[in-house]
Amino acid sequence: MNTEEMIEKLQTALQRTFRLAGRGSVDQVQKRLNLGAGYFKNQRRTGSRRVDLRITFKALDILGIDAPEFFTSIFGAADPVDQFKTEAADLRRSARHKPSILALESHRSPGGSGGEDFDPQALEALRLEDPAKLIRQIRSLMSEVTDAEVPMLLGIHASACRMLVRHDEATMVLGRALELAEQHCDRATYAELVVRASYVVGGSGNLHLALELVERATLILAGLGDPAEIGKSLVDQGGWLGLLGRTDDELRTFHSALNLLPADSDRPGVRKYRFVCLQNLGVTYRKLGQLDEARRFAAAAHECSDGIAPGSFGKLLWLEGSIAKQTGRLSEAERFFRDAVATLRPVSAIGSALCTLELVRVQLARGATADAYQTAKATTVLLQPLEDNPVAAAALTDLVRCALTGRGLSQAFLDRVARGLERGRAQGARPSHAKR
Repeated sequence: MNTEEMIEKLQTALQRTFRLAGRGSVDQVQKRLNLGAGYFKNQRRTGSRRVDLRITFKALDILGIDAPEFFTSIFGAADPVDQFKTEAADLRRSARHKPSILALESHRSPGGSGGEDFDPQALEALRLEDPAKLIRQIRSLMSEVTDAEVPMLLGIHASACRMLVRHDEATMVLGRALELAEQHCDRATYAELVVRASYVVGGSGNLHLALELVERATLILAGLGDPAEIGKSLVDQGGWLGLLGRTDDELRTFHSALNLLPADSDRPGVRKYRFVCLQNLGVTYRKLGQLDEARRFAAAAHECSDGIAPGSFGKLLWLEGSIAKQTGRLSEAERFFRDAVATLRPVSAIGSALCTLELVRVQLARGATADAYQTAKATTVLLQPLEDNPVAAAALTDLVRCALTGRGLSQAFLDRVARGLERGRAQGARPSHAKR
């Protein structure tokens, strides 16, 4: 079902709801929400179909209609969150070794004491830097936090498990987090956990369910009326649309998100998501061959990159180098790729290796063959960090061997090495847009 069809179904169902509510219901809602006369009628004009989900949620509330039931009646689909929680519960019942964090959760004192050590932003920063260390730290916090803080603590724990490719554990823990969030948390926290669930199932290969979960989170956030949070959720949504090959929907979603993420926001999460949105627009336009647009969005992302994590900034440098290379600015491309290699080396051996390949390609294109061999030889330092990834290590070993012999470095050979590195990354990496 495309966007236009969804809007048509939604507007038709809302019109039917007004009819069932009786004469004057439309005027009542428009007056309560300070909308102009004819607001809902104008939404259905041919060629101008549109929908504001925040107003839809408020209208349903005034009419006394349960929003989840309303949307389920339209689209005929079970709640994807219920599907995820059911799968998580099934895993917990059948697992031989249940996550120890759940045992700690079940033995907590009622209520919890609350503690100054619970800082979600600091825990998120540690998760990106060292997920295994983060998991150890969370275990020590479990007995201290309040009941309302437990779901988010479990959610961060689950995201760390996903980064370590422990998808079953992530699913079990996050399913429990969602169950507890329904009892103790506000809707914004619940929506945040739903987005985290999308990354867990997406990392396991179920991209369609991942998209459905983010769409569900967006509906929840739309009902809360915080445009920036809706914008963040739309960035996540656009990422899954891109991985599903729905490029037109991806672009529309990213542009919608950009309009909701203010450039002057002092909220760290908003700034980060605006950067990711701009960067992903650059990546998508480059993929479509629209290089002027790609360069424009990449430059805009660079302008708001202060404080961005090295992994994300390294990807931006790769994008700027790729655009420069495609537009024939080889010296500029070489500079971007060198910076990308250095930026990514401490945080992503595979990412650094892939950027090194691009640097070698540019040097070969410039006729600097000796430099290309030296650059390829320098990837030797990346072999040790890749010892737990035999596929990627084998590909990089081929590159080092070629560099040491001084023979066989060609674009076709680099293509083969790149495919090996990508296969290695696919075995244990998260989606490139993932931030949760």
